[in-house]
Amino acid sequence: MPECSPREDEYHRVMHLGWRSRARVTLTRPLARVLLDTEPLRKLLLRSRARTVSESGLDPDTGVILAVEAYTRDSKVSALTPEAARSTLSEGILIADDAPTAEILTRETRLEGPRGKLPARVYEPRHLEGPSPGLVFIHGGGWVTGDIDSHDTLCRRIAHEGQLRVISVEYGLAPEHRFPAALHDVVAAFRAVAARAGELRLDPKRIAVGGDSAGGNLSAVVAIETRNDPVRPAAQLLIYPAVDATCSFPSHTENGEHYYLTSSSIAWYLDHYLGGDMSLRTDPRVSPYLATDLKGLPPAIVVAAQFDPLRDEAVAYAERLR
Repeated sequence: MPECSPREDEYHRVMHLGWRSRARVTLTRPLARVLLDTEPLRKLLLRSRARTVSESGLDPDTGVILAVEAYTRDSKVSALTPEAARSTLSEGILIADDAPTAEILTRETRLEGPRGKLPARVYEPRHLEGPSPGLVFIHGGGWVTGDIDSHDTLCRRIAHEGQLRVISVEYGLAPEHRFPAALHDVVAAFRAVAARAGELRLDPKRIAVGGDSAGGNLSAVVAIETRNDPVRPAAQLLIYPAVDATCSFPSHTENGEHYYLTSSSIAWYLDHYLGGDMSLRTDPRVSPYLATDLKGLPPAIVVAAQFDPLRDEAVAYAERLR
């Protein structure tokens, strides 16, 4: 497949949206830059978050974003259809994203999956020799939203900072593809990447799996499902992973409102992913924290965010892995 420059990738990400979304991104993006860089406006917005910033240590930039979000209500996904939630996420990321990393080349490919070919994008630092370490990246978005484009900048940063090749995978989203469709897709995707390691210029002994939020959930389960494979993940990168769908840890109460991810949003995501069958919350393939046996899993980097409802379960899962 032909390689794309960062400028071409950015163009395709915007043109992928509907015309209303493209107009919103085009008009709002420069205003967002001015807002974040203008100190009087920042101070005005931070008034509503001043106590949280000063007393708890909330990052001021995050406080500004949350103050803007209080007006736009973009995080209120429970009031949206899945289609509207996907558009809102795509718009918000394009408005807030930094410029793509220039040193990264990309190319599109497809991986064998249980329902046919799965779209994937390969990120490669320009002068990286092969075979190199690799990361099969599984995007977040509550199993309902997100795609390769929504996590494009993050994958570029990982490839650049880690000097490795990243293969970002698209999987079936709920409610069109409910549990366990997404899980089957990403397990197949990891195995397909492992089988094509030579073609993708990867060292088969150094292929990791990772993702954020729902992608962290799926990555954790991939590590469990493939631990006895001839080529298993060399590591797992779990970025604020959703690993306990019972939502029973204290951070779900402590951080369930006033921050971007809310309790009502989590319930909305799980309802779509599980098709309304809440008994599935305790299935270890939904809640890997509840798996009886975590022995033999690859080394893990687990990232937890202080003001995240998922914080405590991420920490608890890290302790179980330890």
